[in-house]
Amino acid sequence: MNITYILGNGFDLNFGMATRYDDFYDHYRSIDSPNDDVKKLKASINEYVEGKSSLHKKVSKDNNWEDLELALGAYTKEMVSVSEFRNDFLDINTELKKYLLEQETAFLASNPDPTGDTKKDLAQPDIYFRTRELAYISKFIKQGPNSLYIINFNYTRIIENLTGYKGKQLELGLSTRGYSTSIMNILHVHGVLSDVDLILGVNDVSQIANESFRDSDEVTELLVKPQTNDYYDSNKNNELESIIAASGIIIIFGASLGNTDLKWREAIKNRLNTNNCILILYVNEPKYILDHPHKRWDKERFFKSQFLSLLGINENENEHSKYDTRVFVGYNTNMFIPGMNEKYR
Repeated sequence: MNITYILGNGFDLNFGMATRYDDFYDHYRSIDSPNDDVKKLKASINEYVEGKSSLHKKVSKDNNWEDLELALGAYTKEMVSVSEFRNDFLDINTELKKYLLEQETAFLASNPDPTGDTKKDLAQPDIYFRTRELAYISKFIKQGPNSLYIINFNYTRIIENLTGYKGKQLELGLSTRGYSTSIMNILHVHGVLSDVDLILGVNDVSQIANESFRDSDEVTELLVKPQTNDYYDSNKNNELESIIAASGIIIIFGASLGNTDLKWREAIKNRLNTNNCILILYVNEPKYILDHPHKRWDKERFFKSQFLSLLGINENENEHSKYDTRVFVGYNTNMFIPGMNEKYR
């Protein structure tokens, strides 16, 4: 069976890395700007973070990486030339790369998973569910070896470090049913820190406010992420879509899949449209205190409904029930927290 993990920044945060958008924003505004154009960009970002921007409305009360990407698309309206855009974009791209390299280097110097629990969690993602959910999930798990594919939205190689994956098939251990489980491939959707430039930007040209930029290859090859992927690797988008389309289980951990990643939301929805795929969504809210089991169940229902809405499936539609029994939420579990023996926090 093919099992696909989709990892986002929440995975790196789980291991204590300072990779929130706020972390980078605080760093970026503290360093000197090379020119007036970059100063204007930083001022615009500052207005946005403080909720005062007239260019772009915040997606949520929190500051997420999606906000930065949408804000970049909106800020193009203030730019008068392609050269100004390239100057600003390359500055923030370069500084983001430097910042994340520092974070990754510090992480790799530590011993983040001495017990090897990350491998076990990858091989046994269903151990964090109650008996009732396991009964549903087991109906979709076929007997035999499992092939794992990891689609990583992070620029860091933390998952490679934790598992020891070096580009070849890597056996992790046994599944809960006792079958071998191996990582077949790890693909970084938006590139890695060793690349020349990081892939950062919007989902499509409609998210570029300056309409005169929408037909400029010099802009879209940098700012429209699917197009940038095609520019660097013409087969990557197709490969990622093929992996999702062949998945029996899709597991999302720490990935918001916001409006700048609509392409991948659509691919997931298309796969769930079939009857032979389930989705497991892990959600962490470290500051939320669960003092009663019913609160956990309420949270699980809420995030399931929220995710289905994200896919464009509303509760009042007949198709909602089609997905409801094939989407499972693990809320505040100890998934990817080394050394924790309990299921929940």
